[in-house]
Amino acid sequence: MAKRSNQERDEERSKSTLDTITRSKEFGITEFQVSIHDNPCSICAPYQGKVFSVREVSEFPPLTKRPPFCAGCRLILLPYVRRPGQKGKEIHAALVKLSNQASPIANSLPGFHEAVAETRAEAGQ
Repeated sequence: MAKRSNQERDEERSKSTLDTITRSKEFGITEFQVSIHDNPCSICAPYQGKVFSVREVSEFPPLTKRPPFCAGCRLILLPYVRRPGQKGKEIHAALVKLSNQASPIANSLPGFHEAVAETRAEAGQ
C-alpha cells in the first residue's frame, strides 16, 4: 500500500470532520471540542481543547474553522456532550483537565453514551 500524502490525509480528515458534525447534529449535538495533542504547531495550538458551537446562539464561539487546521494536522473534532445538571463551562473545564492527561476520545468518556441517549430522548428520537 502506497503511503498517503499530507494532502490526501488532510482531505480525508476534512471529510471525517464534516461527517462528525453531520452525524452529531442528527442526535441534537451542536457543540464540538477540538482534541488536544502533545507538541502542537503554532497554527493548531490556539484551537486545542476549545469548544465551539454550530448553533447561532450559544455560550461557546461559533465553529468558523474546523480541522485540519494545518498540513498534517493531528487535531480532530469531537462531539461535546453536557451531563444533566452541568453547565457548559463546568463540563468544558472537566474535559480540558481530562484532555491534559490523555487525548480525549468521545466513546471512552465516562457517561458519553448515557448523555447521547438523554440528548436523543430530549430531541424526541
